[in-house]
Amino acid sequence: MKKGWKILLISCGICAGIGVVLSVTGAVLGGVQDLREYGRRGMQYLEHDNWWSQKYLELEEMDEELDYIDEEVSLEITEDMAGLDLEGISELDIELSYVELIMQRSDSNKIEVSTRNMDPQLLEDLSIYRDEDTLEICAQDTRLWKNIGKNNAGELIIHVPDNLEGISTSLGTGTLYMRDIRTGELDISIGTGTADIQGFEAGEVSASAGTGSISLQGSVNSDLDLECGIGTIEFQDIGKMTDYNYSVSCGMGSIQIGDDEFTKPAGNRNIDNHAGKEMDIECGMGTVNIVFAKGE
Repeated sequence: MKKGWKILLISCGICAGIGVVLSVTGAVLGGVQDLREYGRRGMQYLEHDNWWSQKYLELEEMDEELDYIDEEVSLEITEDMAGLDLEGISELDIELSYVELIMQRSDSNKIEVSTRNMDPQLLEDLSIYRDEDTLEICAQDTRLWKNIGKNNAGELIIHVPDNLEGISTSLGTGTLYMRDIRTGELDISIGTGTADIQGFEAGEVSASAGTGSISLQGSVNSDLDLECGIGTIEFQDIGKMTDYNYSVSCGMGSIQIGDDEFTKPAGNRNIDNHAGKEMDIECGMGTVNIVFAKGE
């Protein structure tokens, strides 16, 4: 087991013990009843002595949320967006939080960026600039996004062409919807948020989830790297299980690859199928589930 994972598991054990004590104390004080007021499939977090709730959407609800994007709507465009030359962009780098990020395949060969229902202060703070061949999108004042965006930061909508060499998306909390994206490299990082990525095709894919959840469905042409802390990663590959060689590292969580399950006693495993693609999976206390459309 890697040294880093040993440190992580020791820390998790200490935190778990503290958590038991705090849970008992909270139950005695009546805190459990407050949490019962929130629906299932949601995320709750405590801030300024109040419980806030972020709901997760079912797949059907996600698709309904995406339907209106193609309708004729009044979208907000900042001066940075309007005056920015997007010709020749080969990479897209996004680092945001609290926002609802929607990425779809573009019919043109240019990146198109717009917003919807975004707070004016957040819209002004949103930074979109070009660094050589990379389009960078980020927040300038992260505290502002936390204070305003925790209730509703609005939507950032990006139409992505097929000719990008790489797409990197880092979302602390919030929601990422991605549909039918084609790219050379795809890098997804989710903190406490959720990501639903469907119909993608990429050469190399890297996805990491802290306490959040990532759902992927698509095609990987070369290498797939999955890293899960205490969250959840689900991946449906359009091929079969033997298309990959595997490197599996599991802590206290569980990894399911087809019909094979790997848990803590299994430790580290390497599986050589003499395949042309590699899949590297590391799981701490979370859950990773891989299924294949064509079976084994």
